[in-house]
Amino acid sequence: MIYITDFRWSHEAIMLLFEEYRQRESSMSSGKISHKKAWDEIAATMHAKGYNVSGRQCMTRINTMKRTYKTIKDHNAKSGNNTRTWKYYEIMENLLREKPYMAPLATISSTGCVTLKERSISPSNSSCSSTCSPNIISRK
Repeated sequence: MIYITDFRWSHEAIMLLFEEYRQRESSMSSGKISHKKAWDEIAATMHAKGYNVSGRQCMTRINTMKRTYKTIKDHNAKSGNNTRTWKYYEIMENLLREKPYMAPLATISSTGCVTLKERSISPSNSSCSSTCSPNIISRK
């Protein structure tokens, strides 16, 4: 099968890609199905709907969109920055908000303070607690 190398991703193609990825994401992350097989299945579904893309192209597009989402999320989290928007932000937020690589379980600062984030099923129940080492020595 020959695929167009400079395929232009339309909004409809991206939405189909999101849906197919969402359906297979848990199987991919749990190891029930190999990543290559999952991406090839996604590409086959895309091809059946008239989009001539390979599994690699689908994977690359999702990874690019993850990077864009992360960049915007990090930018918007910084105090003083203007808010950036993106038409796929909410979709990516729903897809990735609980992933540790997007929202770390714990962070540590240069002062030695550790911030732990408690995860729950409902996003409205999320909270975080901070603990600092009692043996912090201040600089002179």
